[in-house]
Amino acid sequence: MIHHHLTVFGVAALFGLSAYVAMIGLNAVLTAIGL
Repeated sequence: MIHHHLTVFGVAALFGLSAYVAMIGLNAVLTAIGL
């Protein structure tokens, strides 16, 4: 049960981190383009 909970938390953390990095990357690209 605990292992399953940690696995779900890990997947959620990775998903949130990747979404955050995508936001930063998109913002950097728009800034570079000049929008």
